[in-house]
Amino acid sequence: MSKGKNECEHEWRILTNDKGDYNGVSECGKCNLWLHHSNRLQLEMNQHVMGFQKWISIIALVTSVLALILSIAVAIFKN
Repeated sequence: MSKGKNECEHEWRILTNDKGDYNGVSECGKCNLWLHHSNRLQLEMNQHVMGFQKWISIIALVTSVLALILSIAVAIFKN
């Protein structure tokens, strides 16, 4: 079973270079996805940003849970 386009670890081949009158095209050797160079760069940046956002979300969730536990403990032991 083949991977989806978003799950593929792309290996790009440049089919045509950028020229003044048109945008160059790249093809992934694994999943045969064809993209213009600008779209390929945007896809690669989105993958990095999504990985960064995942870790930031995990850190925020852990911080929120710890703050909730701390506030409950303070409320219980305050009396």
